[in-house]
Amino acid sequence: SSPFLFSPHLSSSSPSSLLLPLQTNVALVSPLLRLENNHCHIEESELVLKKAHKYSELIILYEKKGLHQKALQVLLDQSTKANSPLKGHERTVQYLQRLGVENLGMIFEFSPWVLKICPEDGLK
Repeated sequence: SSPFLFSPHLSSSSPSSLLLPLQTNVALVSPLLRLENNHCHIEESELVLKKAHKYSELIILYEKKGLHQKALQVLLDQSTKANSPLKGHERTVQYLQRLGVENLGMIFEFSPWVLKICPEDGLK
């Protein structure tokens, strides 16, 4: 598998749209993923980002694609990893705060661990 993500300028159905090299243009990955219509193929991008240990970027992908459960699971999994940029509960609190009332079930599912380790932040 090559270290590429889909270009925002080509159709998501185009197999030749793997243009952005993750290894040489790391700084471009987050802005690409933040585009509203980024045409990133979820499964392919997910594999590439996981393989490269780009979990912050994976969170962006999931959030933009509305895959909040997956994003929150990654945040939970990474929260206890010593060398992870997502270590701790802060990013989970920020993510949960962005979810609307329509995601109340997910908020209730992923907030208990934050409340347990830091009740003050969990109530924000």
